[in-house]
Amino acid sequence: MDPRQRILNILQRKPVDRIPVDIWHTPEVETDLKNYCGASDDFEMWKKLVRSYKQNSIRIYSE
Repeated sequence: MDPRQRILNILQRKPVDRIPVDIWHTPEVETDLKNYCGASDDFEMWKKLVRSYKQNSIRIYSE
């Protein structure tokens, strides 16, 4: 699985081979992520993305 497909799968809540730990993006991608999360600013966007990541990590490691 390449990095692009990994991120696309994460956003669609599909399985991935490993959890991405970093993301590089353009301003346009950041705007799209804000819209996707329903966030009004950067801080809210990252807070929602990190919360989603933590919830998925807990589910992965608790099995």
